[in-house]
This record gives sequence, structure tokens and C-alpha cells, in this order.
Amino acid sequence: NFELIQADLSEKFAFFPESVDVIIHAAAQPMRFGTEEDYRKNNVTASANIIEYARKAGAGKFIFLSSISVYGDVKEKIVDENTPISNPHPYGRTKLEVERLLEENKDNFAAVVLRLPGVVGKGAENAWLAAVLDSSLKNKEIKIYNPREKFNNVVHISDLCILVEKIVESEAKGFEVVTLGCAGPMGIEDAVKEIVEKTKSKSKITEEKSEKNSFTISYAKAKKLFGYEPMKLSDILEKYVAESTKE
Repeated sequence: NFELIQADLSEKFAFFPESVDVIIHAAAQPMRFGTEEDYRKNNVTASANIIEYARKAGAGKFIFLSSISVYGDVKEKIVDENTPISNPHPYGRTKLEVERLLEENKDNFAAVVLRLPGVVGKGAENAWLAAVLDSSLKNKEIKIYNPREKFNNVVHISDLCILVEKIVESEAKGFEVVTLGCAGPMGIEDAVKEIVEKTKSKSKITEEKSEKNSFTISYAKAKKLFGYEPMKLSDILEKYVAESTKE
């Protein structure tokens, strides 16, 4: 049983229950759409309101879906919770600001921050692999860079849901940040080829020169604290293509 309430969380609200056990905060202004003002209103202001509500409602746990974009310009080959933050996009900056608000409230409730890469599943739009799949289905050219670098920067929605359930049931205390990726990294070109082959696409894959750094993401802390066991990338690709092309 659940009740769906549509509202602008950046405005003060009084329609939520007087008490609540757990808050899972997934609402945000998508990175692809909006101005810096939009990010601040719909990410920071809205989140501050929800955090205030969590305090007043006696929430025991607050799970926040953050983003790997908080890191900005990544120089390392493996990203984890301790990777330095450098010049993040305004979207990433607002996500980081919300993380800090949660850390300030760690004595009021347990806060767990999930720094997410692209999330895929039927209907996904904002992940890089979603754009690859869309181009593949339309037989459009697919441009990539660093084709032989390893890639695991994706989470399937089913793995994310399982992890959230484990966190809800956990004895989490204080404030924790975890980075998430998938198991079984593949070369970037190999991953794209697999999508093209599975969709029987005529898309041409072309390599572009780029100075951008490619990296993989460690999920060791999430595994240790909450038993996170994600699918391999090859299994994610198979599942994602199948569910996205099923009529």
C-alpha cells in the first residue's frame, strides 16, 4: 500500500505524515536539464526542506541518492569515497551541498549517501548507456573515446533497489558515503559493441580523440557495509537491452 503525492518540494509542505521511519530521497533536477538556479532550487532547497521534515518527523534513517558527478574532473583511474573533488559541474556541486547538510544532521538520524553512476533499466534516459542504446536502436553513429579503457560506471535499477532495501534493514548509524558501480568491468568499445550486436543495429562505432580521463568505480565499501553485490556489466547489458526492446 502506498500513496502518491505530487508536490514542489522546494516549497514548504505540511502534507507528509507526522512521523516517519525512513526517507529515501531520489528527487532531483536532472543534470541534462536546467540552469544553476534550477539545480539550487530543486536540489538544495528541496533537500533542505526534506531534511527539516526528517528531523521533525523523527526519521531514523535517511537514504540520499547522490551522484558520481560530485567529483568533477577525475584524474584517478579508480574512483572511491576518498577521491579528490575538483571543479564539479553545478549539478554535482548542489548534490555535494546536500551531502554536507546530511552530515550536519548525523546526530538526528542515520544518513547514507549513494554516489551513483548512470542508472539503467526500462525507460532510463539520463545514463550514457541509455544514449548508446537509443542511437543503436535508431542505427545512428555512436562516438566513443578511450575505447580500450575499462568501464563499470553503471548500476541496474534492480540492484539499486536491492541495496536500498538492505540499507533500510541495516543498523546504519551516523553518516556514510558509498560509491557504486557494477561488477565485471568491460572495455568501453566492447560494451558498446555488445549493445549494437544485441539490438542487431547497423550503427557505426567511431573513436574520437579526447583528453578526458576514463575510470572505474570501486564499490568495496558498499559491499562491506551493506552487502552490495551488483550484476556483471555483461549481464546488465543483456537485461537492459531485453527489457528495453520487449514489446
